[in-house]
Amino acid sequence: MLILAGVLLLLATALPFIRSNEWWVRIWDFPRAQILVLLLLVGAGMLAVFPIRKPFTALVLTALGIAAVYQAWRIYPYTPLHEVEAIQVRSCDDASRLSILVANC
Repeated sequence: MLILAGVLLLLATALPFIRSNEWWVRIWDFPRAQILVLLLLVGAGMLAVFPIRKPFTALVLTALGIAAVYQAWRIYPYTPLHEVEAIQVRSCDDASRLSILVANC
């Protein structure tokens, strides 16, 4: 069951590399944090259950690790660890201020 979950997570990581606008391909661009957590859980479960001495287990664990690093790399710019790109203004005079009200009814 862990190997099947790992293969499905690897597929979910690889599908966005396909140049397609189909929803079933593009949908995997969005749950990156969830995929990363599941990759780590499946990898930890495989480490606990299967011996690493087998080449197939080592190959699957390596692929899961690479996929986890890729997902983390894609998530990194949206975390507090990444530097802020916008300059923060300390004060703004009333003449230059703009207020916007948005409603979703």
